[in-house]
Amino acid sequence: MLQPTGEPRSKSDPPGFVALSSLLAANVVTFGCWSVANGRENGQMRNTMLGHFLCSRSHLQKGRWHTLLTSCIFHQRPAHCIFNTCALWTVGRIAAEHLTNVELAGLFAACGLGSSTGHVLLHRRPVLGASGMLMGVFTTSSMLQPERRLSVVAPFEGWMPIADLTHLFVGVNCIGFALRRSPLFQHVAWAAHIAGAAAGYGVGWLSYFAGDKRFADPLAIHKKIARMM
Repeated sequence: MLQPTGEPRSKSDPPGFVALSSLLAANVVTFGCWSVANGRENGQMRNTMLGHFLCSRSHLQKGRWHTLLTSCIFHQRPAHCIFNTCALWTVGRIAAEHLTNVELAGLFAACGLGSSTGHVLLHRRPVLGASGMLMGVFTTSSMLQPERRLSVVAPFEGWMPIADLTHLFVGVNCIGFALRRSPLFQHVAWAAHIAGAAAGYGVGWLSYFAGDKRFADPLAIHKKIARMM
C-alpha cells in the first residue's frame, strides 16, 4: 500500500477528514450489504443492489442517473474493495489536508461522475468500483502537492513524487485501454480510469486558473516532468 511521506503529520484531523472518512465508510457498508444480499439467491436485496449500484447504458435509459455515483462505492469482491478503500485513504489524505469537507465531497462527486460517464459512453457492459474516482483524486492531489513523495512500504520514504507517479499511472491506463480487447486487459475499466483522471485534472486546472493558490501551476509541473524524461 502506498503511504504519503516527506512531511510532518498534523496531530489534528485534516480539513476534509469527514468527507474522506464518509466515503470510505460508504465503501465498506455497501460491500457488507452486498455480501449479505449475495448470499440470498434471487433475493430482493440482491436485485435492488444490482439495479441501483451498477452503472450502465440500460440503467441510465431507465432514469437511474444516481448509478453514476452509487456505482463508485460498489465492490463485489473483497480484494477489490480493500485495495480501493486503502488507496483512497492514502491518496485522499493528501487532498483532505488542503480541501474542506464540502470541496472534497465535490471532488469525489466530479471524479465519480466523470469516470462512470466515460465508461458508459464507450462500453455497453456495466461498471462498478472506486478506481475511476481514485484516479481523479490522484491527479488532483498531484496538483496540490506535486513534490509529495509516496512509498510502497511505509518505513521506506521517498519512492516517487506523486506528480511523476500520476503520469506513470495515466500512461499505464492509456496502454491498457489500447489493449482492452486482449483477454489479459479486458476485465479492467480502463475508460473509467482515464475519464476519472481527466475529471481530476479538470478540477485542478480550473481551480488554479480561477486563482486558487493551493494548486500548483499545471504547465510548470508538466514541463518539469518532460525535462526529466
